[in-house]
Amino acid sequence: AADVAAQEAQLRTQQPKAGVCPVQWGANGIAFRCLDCEHDSSCVQCADCFFKATHTGHEVAIIRTHGGTCDCGDPASWDPGGFCPDHCATPLRLDGPESLELLPADLR
Repeated sequence: AADVAAQEAQLRTQQPKAGVCPVQWGANGIAFRCLDCEHDSSCVQCADCFFKATHTGHEVAIIRTHGGTCDCGDPASWDPGGFCPDHCATPLRLDGPESLELLPADLR
């Protein structure tokens, strides 16, 4: 078990950060809109992603929501220039059979 944990830690350091933010919230949640980055008015970022991203000079608003999910990392919802450093477009090598090459040989 310790060996698997060590391999997981190694994979996490080698793997570039990618994907969509998993943060969700319920009624009366707070989210951030950026009129320069969003693709429509339903697209938002959680506070953590918003403050890590660059929105200098952008038109932004803090809103209360009825529930939702952070759109950081989703290029269909948000301009990639407004993604935070933790959520970026998925590199091709992580999206397909080539991703198996990232695993240690004994786990393939």
